[in-house]
Amino acid sequence: LHRRVSVLDSNESFNYNETHDNLGSSLMETMLSEVEQFLDRNQNKSWTQESHRQLIYDFSNPDSPEFRLICTCPEALSNEIRTGYEQLDLPGFFIPSSQDLRRRSILDTYLSQALQIPLTEGQDGSTMLSCIDDNGFVLTLDFTLKLLSMHERVSCRIPCILEGETGVSKTALTKMYSILMNSSMHASAKKVTLRQLEGMETHLADGGASFERYTDEPSPCKRLELAIVEASEGTIAEETQIATELYELLKHSCECRGSMFRDPPSEYVQGDSSSNTTQVLKFLRWFASAAVEPTFFEINVHASLSECEVIERFSVIQAAAKKLADSESIVVVFLDEVNTSSTLGLFKEIVIDHSIAGDPLEANIVVISACNPPRRQATREGLIQREIDLGKDWASGHYQVSKLPESMEKLKWAYGSLNSEQEKDFVFRRLELLGRTGQCKVPPGLAGSMTELITVSQEAVRTFARDSICMRLKRLASVDTSLDEADARARSTVSLRDIQRVFNLFHFFSEEFVVCLRDEDLPVTTQSRRAMLLAIGVVYYLRLDEENRSKLLGLLQALPTEDHHSDGLLDILNDAMDNVIHSTEIPPGIALTRGLKE
Repeated sequence: LHRRVSVLDSNESFNYNETHDNLGSSLMETMLSEVEQFLDRNQNKSWTQESHRQLIYDFSNPDSPEFRLICTCPEALSNEIRTGYEQLDLPGFFIPSSQDLRRRSILDTYLSQALQIPLTEGQDGSTMLSCIDDNGFVLTLDFTLKLLSMHERVSCRIPCILEGETGVSKTALTKMYSILMNSSMHASAKKVTLRQLEGMETHLADGGASFERYTDEPSPCKRLELAIVEASEGTIAEETQIATELYELLKHSCECRGSMFRDPPSEYVQGDSSSNTTQVLKFLRWFASAAVEPTFFEINVHASLSECEVIERFSVIQAAAKKLADSESIVVVFLDEVNTSSTLGLFKEIVIDHSIAGDPLEANIVVISACNPPRRQATREGLIQREIDLGKDWASGHYQVSKLPESMEKLKWAYGSLNSEQEKDFVFRRLELLGRTGQCKVPPGLAGSMTELITVSQEAVRTFARDSICMRLKRLASVDTSLDEADARARSTVSLRDIQRVFNLFHFFSEEFVVCLRDEDLPVTTQSRRAMLLAIGVVYYLRLDEENRSKLLGLLQALPTEDHHSDGLLDILNDAMDNVIHSTEIPPGIALTRGLKE
């Protein structure tokens, strides 16, 4: 109903169609099939293996929205459906190829059209959603479809409840949704701030301040900084006329700015800040940052979180939402692990009724909640078998969850996790992003071999966990736990969090760990490979017992990209541990054991 009212009623190609007899039926057939998929609630799919068809509603022109199509497995389309789509001949409507769906520009375009966010032009002339890269988010086809599914629910005002294991990027995805939906506000804030800074510069120049020496500097904030420092003759703690005038301009501009901007810190506007040039410079930099009111709030729910604490948190959220009411932005509240709460009735009211303690939430507040899948605890002779919960060896999230109220249970959808193919795609794109943003050196041609090292290690840990769990299940034959559940638990022993740890440590070992890796005589490719193997060693290898360590080493050595190297993970790890030990002051009498080194 939402789609028919908001899209079909305004689409000129549909309303003035005189050419295609089956235009309405073809569009409605796709819409209705989406409803069935929507109600299925299961997003834990391999999108490239099944033909998931979804219409995108392009509101680039709000007065005449147009149709786009995302089809995850175009090769699986029947001839009848393909022919029907090809005959529609709608503006901009085409069937994407599998190769198209691997292109970041295509995924950005889909999100731009569906979420009504303008694309920005990159340095190379390509158009993209720059806020995705700016925030270090890795956009894949899977994440694109989940963002679209999340947006469908928000647009139709249907409560959005995700069910998924820990570490599958539920929080990151929700935060990215908030950033995307508020990107126009942030862009507007930057434009307003830039215009105000240029106005300050003009005002000071009219008063006699000189900026001629800084015309090559593109930033008005930087030009103002340089002029203040020059006027102070190097003693920036002293009062200068230009600093005093700029302080008054900054203070006045803060009072005139829209409600979306944050209030300036009290240290900048109270007391005699105008006489301190250093403080004025800090005030200028804060002003130039164009800080707006927060639009994303995360509440980590747990059993000891009381109703009073939740209500107190929401009072802050309500205040931010009221301040942003005129900015066309939304305030996203993410309630994580909501089914671990001891006050589920309150959360049901927040999520389903959009109110708290009887008071309606502001209209621009969007509540997205996440819950953990239930874990069955098997019993034997009245005792809980902790061994069935993977024991001490494999941590898969030992948590207690409560049954959701029926109104929430019916609306939750399975968020799922990346399968092996999607995980590999994620890792490769993350490595590409590192190189693009300059966060870390990833030599050309090394991204593929690094992807193999990480994904093989990730899958190996799952295999070891599954074998261990299955062996324990056989010992406890009377326990009613399926091997499918054991497989699911094994899969959750590692997640995207482990991959993120690898990247964090790769950056550390590449840029900051000077003990043994920063050998200037070694090629950059060798240094990067060593840093990656050290990261893999810390995240995966050191968590295993001796038997599984040996298996992991064998798997890595068997990779085609590793067989020509003389040193492997264990050699590099041992060298690093020895160098750390030799560089550390260790009191006499302490044995330099393997355990100490690790």
